Amino acid sequence: MAIARISNNIRIIPRDPEFLDRKVGSIGEIFYDRSVDSLRLYDGKAPGGVALARDDLANVSNTIFLAKANAAGVGGTGSFELSIAADDSTIRTITSGNVLQFVGSTGIATTSTANGELVIENTQPNFSIVAIDGEVSAEASISGDTLSLVAGSNITLTTSGNTITIASSGGSGGTSSNSFTTVAVLGQDNVIAASATDTLTIIGGSGISITTNAINDSITIANDAVSFTGLNDVSSAALTVDRIYLPAMTMLTVTNSGASGYRFDQYGTTNNPTVYAITGMTIAFNLNISGHPFQIQTPGAVNYSTGLIHVSTTGVVSTGTNAQGKVSGTLYWKVPTEISGGYRYQCSVHAAMVGLITVKTINTL
Repeated sequence: MAIARISNNIRIIPRDPEFLDRKVGSIGEIFYDRSVDSLRLYDGKAPGGVALARDDLANVSNTIFLAKANAAGVGGTGSFELSIAADDSTIRTITSGNVLQFVGSTGIATTSTANGELVIENTQPNFSIVAIDGEVSAEASISGDTLSLVAGSNITLTTSGNTITIASSGGSGGTSSNSFTTVAVLGQDNVIAASATDTLTIIGGSGISITTNAINDSITIANDAVSFTGLNDVSSAALTVDRIYLPAMTMLTVTNSGASGYRFDQYGTTNNPTVYAITGMTIAFNLNISGHPFQIQTPGAVNYSTGLIHVSTTGVVSTGTNAQGKVSGTLYWKVPTEISGGYRYQCSVHAAMVGLITVKTINTL
């Protein structure tokens, strides 16, 4: 009978994960997983087997390890509390589990970075440098340094809580007052104070009223003319606002000869003369025709509305169809570029008061 050779070596066959993950194996069969240097044990039922933990636990995830540790009562869900005093930066820790939680106190902020670093910074607002315009900046030399404010000539300093009040205390020299010594008026000589107590007098000219309010320290300068016609130069020229509302190539003053015809100042005493207009231009009709509403119509005697703007003597503006049938004020017609031919003017209550408006095309003139 042959005697079996005794060996003190056991070789477990190494395999790649692709093979081991799909293998079911036999009960108790073991393979060496060469990708993670660990063993897999099979039960003949589930593919992939069970990975055996290494002695250094390198192939055990932190999540699984912590869950097992907690289940065994050796883990914890408490926290460390890190308390930082803003005055002396003293640090103390309270141990309660295996998680460290940082809580910022007054004036201290804690943040964590993506690589796990902890940033602790003082967020207490303060200035280390105080800049003064035109002067050398005041800089703190050490932590907790004191900034001193010194009152100069005619200046008083008062404190209340965290408020510092800087005020002018006046003085016989008069140089501490916030005021202007020169008042410049465009196109006029400057008004210059002769002394610190000099007085500036404001005088209202023609059409200007000046009122003062000592309680509110205010001066009101107002134009006494409450309307356009209240202006001196306007009344001297016998103008009303309607007559300057739009620029026009011509303005025809419209009157009437009883109920038999309209007359236009530039056309003499002829009743219902033919009036001429040019495309792309504006023609204006200054209406003085009480009882004879003025309308503009198409060649087919249909009321026309495009480009019509009426302005009353008080400045009321009407457009389109609402501009038709007026007896005063000014009717503007912004003649469209696409029309031509024999348009009409017509009194809405007297059939005999009718005439032509011949529209000429500007590029054929």
